[in-house]
Amino acid sequence: MSANLYLVGYMGAGKSTVGAAAARLLGREFIDLDQVIEAREGCGIPAIFERQGEGGFRLCEQKALRAVAESGAVVATGGGILTYPGNREAMEKSGVIVFLDRPLESILADLDTSARPMAAGGRERIVNLYRQREDQYRKAAQHRVANAGTLEDAAAAVAALAREVLLW
Repeated sequence: MSANLYLVGYMGAGKSTVGAAAARLLGREFIDLDQVIEAREGCGIPAIFERQGEGGFRLCEQKALRAVAESGAVVATGGGILTYPGNREAMEKSGVIVFLDRPLESILADLDTSARPMAAGGRERIVNLYRQREDQYRKAAQHRVANAGTLEDAAAAVAALAREVLLW
């Protein structure tokens, strides 16, 4: 078993895109936790929210997180993973938490809200949720990588961090 590199950050921060690119640079497996949840539940995230509510989804997310612990992978988490008790501790025990920090204005410019239940309510809800969660990301993460430039730059920064901290 090997430690994971967990990417946390707001929806639209680029965790999946940057994470996949960084994993390629590192020759490591990439795990998108949302895809793990969908495979385990047999349906998409919006359907899980519709059937089970946010609390039910967060429980599914926690189970998926524990299932991938110590995979030696780059793991893209959901934007709200730190809101559920025990998730931060589970990530700390099985890897390193990295805050992928993308400016809110960039997120708002690019965010496709159609498949994001937590974005329902429009711009005001997205901004308020970002402000609520930003402090959680900063406090939980041992490291921060800015995603304000190109995909390549952010992926290279994540890969360099993984090489330094996890010795990958």
